[in-house]
Amino acid sequence: MKIQTKSILAVLASAILIANATTASGATVIYRETFGNSSGSDRQASAVGWNILLGADAEPQTGNLNSRLGGTPDNLADVNAGTNSDPSLSLGYLITPNTSTDIWAFYTTEYTVDRSVPDDVESISVYLGNANINRENRIIIQIGSDWYASSTVWNDSSNSATAMTKYSLPFTTAKEGWLNLTLTPETTNGLVLGAALTDDLPSGNITGFGLLAARSSGNSDRIRLDTYEITQIPEPGSVLLISLGGLGLLLRRRRRS
Repeated sequence: MKIQTKSILAVLASAILIANATTASGATVIYRETFGNSSGSDRQASAVGWNILLGADAEPQTGNLNSRLGGTPDNLADVNAGTNSDPSLSLGYLITPNTSTDIWAFYTTEYTVDRSVPDDVESISVYLGNANINRENRIIIQIGSDWYASSTVWNDSSNSATAMTKYSLPFTTAKEGWLNLTLTPETTNGLVLGAALTDDLPSGNITGFGLLAARSSGNSDRIRLDTYEITQIPEPGSVLLISLGGLGLLLRRRRRS
């Protein structure tokens, strides 16, 4: 059968439309930590590759993965994280003791976010249930050996392990979106929030990420967090190549027929 030009053009146009649609709205989850715990007893945060630092001198803490039926949302699997590949085991959340300490850092270096395509990271989000509007929560990231904290601050008033609030940070490299952060475990003044950047974020992969929780005033409180997630926009070229691959198969079948 002779291959018709109109059919080829129609399929090619469809491939391009699919690629554009996927780029516009098809961001995918490249990292998700659910802090799941189905063991029946509390586990340390290190069990899923996360670290906790407490106070200006960055003292390491254990923290707990709570084993009670709680956490928000549930029925999600980890992505490039932890040990939970079964969505039914995602119940649980990370919780600290009741404390009046001014600053905490929760972070992991278990996954590297590839930034070879500039600005393809869409967002970083986390669920919080801290019940303290005086505690300022910020996303933190590591590029190279340096850490940065978001200028965006979330003050969480929710006090429920089963109905936490989701906070999402649209990712930007603009200097206005970030502050310098000192994060060096077990060091005097090893956990200190610094000044705003004078230049945009540097290029390079994101090799660490997490949450900074700083208390400005108020009573002691617990810190609860759950379902830390990073989404990325697929490369337009990758999607288009997949679509064109389908077109090639179609043409091959037409030639054979």
